[in-house]
Amino acid sequence: TADFPGSFTATKYVDWLTTESAQILASYQDQWHLKPFAALTRNKYGKGIGWYVGTVLKEEAFYDLLIENLLKDAQIAPLVKPPLGVEVSTRHGKDYKLLFVINHTDQQQIVTIPKGKLELLTGEKTKDSITLARFGVAVIKL
Repeated sequence: TADFPGSFTATKYVDWLTTESAQILASYQDQWHLKPFAALTRNKYGKGIGWYVGTVLKEEAFYDLLIENLLKDAQIAPLVKPPLGVEVSTRHGKDYKLLFVINHTDQQQIVTIPKGKLELLTGEKTKDSITLARFGVAVIKL
């Protein structure tokens, strides 16, 4: 089941969502006329699961939770779970797969990564974590 703890701020617009079979994961609290409506729903249908976000939310943390829950529903485990402010992406070619780890903060960051892979910028084999300098980058061949 999905988990969306805390409070978030709806901005821009509000869809007036009502449900029949969908699970309501978030609703509006501050304005009386919006309380009957859902802000976020999740519905199982056949072999699939549909999500609907009925507003734009101010907090980036909401979208982090949303993606985490979508990946869980799709049974996709992340290769790397970066700390806040660290971007992780992969690039694939015919004969290669690269993992980019980018620190967008002015603080040193420690990131758990796959062990025994070649880090292309240093030429060293990876351990189970890497320390990125502030605004540092690592490129790992998977």
